[in-house]
Amino acid sequence: MHALQFRPNRQARALTLRKTDTIGLVLPDLYGEFYGELMRGVDQAAREAGVHVLITRAVSPEEERATVEELLQGGAVDGLIFLVSQFEDNALSDLARFQDSLLILDRDVGNIELDNVLVDNRDAGREATLHLIRDAGAESLAFIGGPEGNVDTDNRLAGFRDACHELGIDSSPEHIHYSDYSYEMGLAIGESYSSLIEDDGGRWGFIAANDNLARGVMEALVTKGAAIPHDAAIIGFDDTELARVVRPRLTSMRVPLQEIGRTCVRLLVDRLRGLRTEPAKMVFKARLAQRASTTIDSDPLQNTQENENASSSQEQN
Repeated sequence: MHALQFRPNRQARALTLRKTDTIGLVLPDLYGEFYGELMRGVDQAAREAGVHVLITRAVSPEEERATVEELLQGGAVDGLIFLVSQFEDNALSDLARFQDSLLILDRDVGNIELDNVLVDNRDAGREATLHLIRDAGAESLAFIGGPEGNVDTDNRLAGFRDACHELGIDSSPEHIHYSDYSYEMGLAIGESYSSLIEDDGGRWGFIAANDNLARGVMEALVTKGAAIPHDAAIIGFDDTELARVVRPRLTSMRVPLQEIGRTCVRLLVDRLRGLRTEPAKMVFKARLAQRASTTIDSDPLQNTQENENASSSQEQN
């Protein structure tokens, strides 16, 4: 084999053995640190397991379903990790026929017999809200989510409402916003609150459904002269590297994305190799990573100056 420089033909091998040694990962997007960290964990575990990874993007529920069926029925992959963004329960039920080769990520499948890995986003939304009220002294609250109907946004918003109900605080619909998870949307929403915060005199608390949104809100408010967190306390989600480098540093709900990716691969590969037959469910908890954007005893002038310096540095770069 060495002398003739022989290399096995993977396609021929797949036809003979009816296996590709490849798993798929279907995501609603490929951009941003959230997906980058998740893919890094998937890649690490796949290398350890000796399998390849095929990554593809599917945006709408119709495209998601078609992609799952095409990859699994067409034999392009042995198994599939499917990150659900917007998907009806009855559509998930239809996918139960792939129970030996499909893992659902980020959506509770209930009694459907599919492998399932998810984050308790409802509890995380509640913890983030309680932190803003109890620890950061927020008197008025705003929630900024991703698209309406998005699984993560819906669950984090439910947790936000749970905390407000628990403490007897009004969660006004006019202060609940939907977006596309982008920095630009956070910037626009933050700008819409700048005059309100200036006139109100009380401390506002902003819960952003990811760190990009939180950064946009914070940038807009600081540009208009608000002191973070004394005028407005801000918390994001996912605890990406952005949360640790922006100024003031951003408090965020830490989601262990790499570990989630590794767990998905291990569960799927074990199922494909017959090491277990019963469906598994793993639920991860998000943890509070508290930093200057909600820490009231920090110097407001220093926090504002830090953010201005960071903005100036980014513009120069």
